[in-house]
Amino acid sequence: MLSSMNIRSILGDLYKQSFDSSWCIFSGYLVIVLLGMLYMTFVNQAFYRLIRIAYSQNRRFQSLKLYIILPSIEIIILTSLLLSVLIPLNGVTYLPNDYFCYATFTNIPGVLSAAVIVYIGPFCCISFIYIHITRFIHQQGNIQTLIIRQRQSRDLLIIRR
Repeated sequence: MLSSMNIRSILGDLYKQSFDSSWCIFSGYLVIVLLGMLYMTFVNQAFYRLIRIAYSQNRRFQSLKLYIILPSIEIIILTSLLLSVLIPLNGVTYLPNDYFCYATFTNIPGVLSAAVIVYIGPFCCISFIYIHITRFIHQQGNIQTLIIRQRQSRDLLIIRR
């Protein structure tokens, strides 16, 4: 997809060829959805780490089916969210100076809504997950230290007898 945009840009710069078509608009929306999916893979990785660390006893979250189905569900949700917001706002248009279709920065509502869905949403999810992991590890450290102290005091008591 990125190479297609670069080829169109090079052909447009060299030969002044216009690529203003419905395929161009479709590819512009597709690029935004794929970029959103890229960031959702980071959310999936953080979720996997959360399950492995904080919920290691819960086998339901560690099934292979979940991690196969999860990206499909994310594609459906992300695509429907992005398209339901960007299409009414005419979020993707042909950029005549760049010779490809993408979200124009002059369309402030379209760019902001796409940024919230594509960037800020996954960033908030990742932040929440890693804060939860950090708190869990911090609490586990205190619990482990208490257990070790109790065991050591028991051992010391037995040695003194």
